[in-house]
Amino acid sequence: MFKSCQERFPLLFQIIRFAIVGTLSAFVDFGLYSLLRPHLGVSSNYISVFIAMIFNFLINKYWTFGCFDHSRLLKQSAYFFLISGPGYFLNQVIFNSLLQYTGIGLLFSGYGDYVAKVIAIFIVMFWNFFGNKYLTFRKVAV
Repeated sequence: MFKSCQERFPLLFQIIRFAIVGTLSAFVDFGLYSLLRPHLGVSSNYISVFIAMIFNFLINKYWTFGCFDHSRLLKQSAYFFLISGPGYFLNQVIFNSLLQYTGIGLLFSGYGDYVAKVIAIFIVMFWNFFGNKYLTFRKVAV
């Protein structure tokens, strides 16, 4: 008779869950970046983003999109990285472009790389959500 908000607005709740997972993934990304940065400089972004992507895949698979079908794990992993690959590349392009061409480092004295990461993550989030919703974790007729 009465539907819950989640039943009435499933896309909205998926986007909210995706954003929560994205936030947690950003913590993983920033945490690893901060640990590696003193040793590898801004090159640590490549490693931290990749590890965060793996974390993101696993949590989104089970929690955001509710895909418990383990028989599709390999295929979903391939689709996820097919979607995330261009997202990863886009993240790097935005991150490096902001650092090289905007003066963001001067504006945020020593923390410009962190600001550039936030901007890059936010932009790429939309690509990742819709690509994964409609390709990687789409519902398959049985």
